[in-house]
Amino acid sequence: MQQLIWLDYLKNLNSLMHAQGKNILLLVDNTPTHGKEDEIPSFSNIELCYLSLNTTAYLQPLDARIINLFKAKYWKLLVENKVKAYDLAQELNNQTTPVIIHNAIDFVVEA
Repeated sequence: MQQLIWLDYLKNLNSLMHAQGKNILLLVDNTPTHGKEDEIPSFSNIELCYLSLNTTAYLQPLDARIINLFKAKYWKLLVENKVKAYDLAQELNNQTTPVIIHNAIDFVVEA
């Protein structure tokens, strides 16, 4: 069942990449849900690359660093945005507007 979800995800991702005219390399670990290389069909816009066994211990610290960098940039931009909103509200004699987390994430992604 879980492998069907994975295949459905890959099909949707392939359609999205095809619509955008992009090709991607997707690094995949060897969890049973991802299936074996010879069990997964090929896709026109996705190249799957299965990682070697026992690489998780080496890769997880890289994930943590990326997540920490994202959080640091997010908080920096959030504080800058709040300060600008407060300054503008003071100039206009208005109340400050609340920050919606989805808008803040979109703001970080665009930066």
